Amino acid sequence: MKTENFKLPVEKPSLELSKPAADVIPQLLLAGAVLGGGFVLYQLLKKQKKKQSLPPLPKEKVPRMTTSQFVNSMTMILFDMAYDKLKNYASKANSKMP
Repeated sequence: MKTENFKLPVEKPSLELSKPAADVIPQLLLAGAVLGGGFVLYQLLKKQKKKQSLPPLPKEKVPRMTTSQFVNSMTMILFDMAYDKLKNYASKANSKMP
C-alpha cells in the first residue's frame, strides 16, 4: 500500500499591519502611557501619605442618637414642615376669599 504525501498550501503571514490596526496602535500606546503614569503617581502619593500621616486622634465618647430617637425627630420635623405649609396655604386661601 503506497501513500502519497499531500502538502496543503500554507499562507505565510505578512508582517505589515492593516490600516485600521496601524491607526489604533498609537492610541493604545498613549492609553498605556497615561495609565502607567497614573499608577506611578498613585503609588508615590500613597507612599508620601504614609510618611506624613498624623497619629490617630484619641476617641472621645460622643453621645449618639438611637435609631428611634432619630426617627422621632425626623418625623417631628416633617410634620412641622407640613403644618407650616398647610397653615401658609390656608392663610393664602382665606385672604383670597371675598
